[in-house]
Amino acid sequence: MTARDMMKIGGLAKLTGKTARTIRYYEELELLSPVGHTAGGFRLYGPGMVQRIELIDRFRAAGMPLEEIARIVRCYTTSRTGHEAMGKLLPLLRAALGEVETRMAVLRRFRDEIESTRASAERCLGCTRKPAEESCAECHSGSRKGASGFIGELVK
Repeated sequence: MTARDMMKIGGLAKLTGKTARTIRYYEELELLSPVGHTAGGFRLYGPGMVQRIELIDRFRAAGMPLEEIARIVRCYTTSRTGHEAMGKLLPLLRAALGEVETRMAVLRRFRDEIESTRASAERCLGCTRKPAEESCAECHSGSRKGASGFIGELVK
């Protein structure tokens, strides 16, 4: 890697949409590390750090805490061999997979509730009554607490 390939923290921040403080925090968590420093002591990062931050963002978007991402990174950085790294990594991946499956189940239930509420709301489009009014047969039909579904539960 040549000096032209390296960038200071401000350049990395600009390319990734992060703040310099966030990048320093990622360093504290051992998610990132500079490849060197300038003569003036400024951190220098290689182009691979942009992809690393993008990967961190994908993990975060999936709901993984930074500390868990850091544990995964440390499997590689603290291991002497691939065998050792994978031995540390596999339990973390199994746990992460279980957490993702749980979140997906919760999201599927929430999606179903939203769909049910949307269908109920469409039935009420022409209604002139106050939402969930006692005299509205449509709002009190079925097992739902009103045609507004979970919205009705929130505003009661």
